[in-house]
Amino acid sequence: MATPLRRVREQAQKPRARTRFQPESDTQATVTFKKSPNSPLDSYSALVVNESYTGCCLMILRPRQIEVGDFCRVKLGQLSEMPAQVVWIANLDADVVKIGILFKA
Repeated sequence: MATPLRRVREQAQKPRARTRFQPESDTQATVTFKKSPNSPLDSYSALVVNESYTGCCLMILRPRQIEVGDFCRVKLGQLSEMPAQVVWIANLDADVVKIGILFKA
């Protein structure tokens, strides 16, 4: 069975549907999750791994249980906060995950 890091490396070698852009050094994002209408907001800081016109990849300390399909709001660097959705999750170790974010209009 492939390790999470190996799966991430293999995935990174596949052709991309959209061009990825490297962020400026140490660009941070704020991700705010809301599991349900009555649940409290959970905000986390994340490092931006890459960006595209339709989404981004973030590296984040493992937040509460997040799942593919969760909706969130993302603020990348100096950009305005925007609605988004988690489309993939890769566990890097016990404390860190990479998440794929799709921006929603």
